[in-house]
Amino acid sequence: MSIIFIPDYLEKNGTIYYNVNIKLPLRSISVSRRYSDFVELVTTLSDDLGLGVSEFPYKLPPKTSVFSSRKSVSELRKVLLADFLDKVVRDRDLQNRPTVHKFLQLPKNFNISRDLFKEDTDSVKDTRFLITDTDTDISGDQWLLYFRIVKSSISKLDRGKTLTTRAETREKVQKYIRPNLEKLARALTNLGRSGAISKNEWNSRTARLSQIQDDVESILGNREELFQEATNARLGGRVFGKPNADAARETNETVGLDDRELFQQQQQIHKEQDQEVEQLRMIIARQRQIGEAINQEWRSRMRCLIAFLRKLIILPTSYKTPGPELRKLHNSRFRTIISFSGTRILLYLKSNSRCTLRSIPCT
Repeated sequence: MSIIFIPDYLEKNGTIYYNVNIKLPLRSISVSRRYSDFVELVTTLSDDLGLGVSEFPYKLPPKTSVFSSRKSVSELRKVLLADFLDKVVRDRDLQNRPTVHKFLQLPKNFNISRDLFKEDTDSVKDTRFLITDTDTDISGDQWLLYFRIVKSSISKLDRGKTLTTRAETREKVQKYIRPNLEKLARALTNLGRSGAISKNEWNSRTARLSQIQDDVESILGNREELFQEATNARLGGRVFGKPNADAARETNETVGLDDRELFQQQQQIHKEQDQEVEQLRMIIARQRQIGEAINQEWRSRMRCLIAFLRKLIILPTSYKTPGPELRKLHNSRFRTIISFSGTRILLYLKSNSRCTLRSIPCT
């Protein structure tokens, strides 16, 4: 969990003061800090670490902003500044430095420990951040800032194993994070169409957005398990078929449906299956027609050959269908038919200056 929040800010004499709330085990502390105070904190910590300001591992929101209104700048900064402080107090090399304690006005001899960040069912404030700008008003730089906030919010979601905790996390995702992701997706489409960002940049942002969308869907996607746990907890619920291991189970598609909608979906599935069976039947019937047409064509060609042979010789009355030998002969070149004997045709085959006597059965 996070112990630092910036729920609001105050404007005094043209200067914005951010109200920083620090949640401690026995008390809570609230201090007001200007943006310049945060800059001074980074400068001092960088000097203590022997780093340049640009090398400091945690970044402040930019001093200049792409937002046109002062209110939009302040709303965005309070989220990013809270995220910045949260990372500082979690860093073991920074969390107990005098500069940090002085900035947060922590009690004397108080040490920040890992126990402060144990998971809790309390809501994390910045997971409730909601983008208020329309997707057409979000610029390329502004999109990156919002993306950073949403990604940070996702990383701070409580993914505890209790049914209540997981249900609360899903509620936050549905109410805040998913709408933000949908708005970022639409804004990214607008940026790509308008040419505000290059094709390569658009592809890169699309991949990054898709990655965190998959992470969010993994939180929402395991509804069957959540439904099963809830069913076991209340010893009731909808049952499909006999209550045994082989009974039908809820799926992601059915868990949100009532009985009437479930019946309609089942009817639609049966209708689609019937259509697929009918299409398969038509394909089989067509293949049968093609086979019969091929057979009819073959018989027609054989009748033509038999008619040709009848002009040269008298075939036995028992002749009905040409056998394999006669079919093979049909594809050969022969010159002269000599005679027949019983149920066999005697042929002289002349090919490539060679003469061969063939005896072919007529059955």
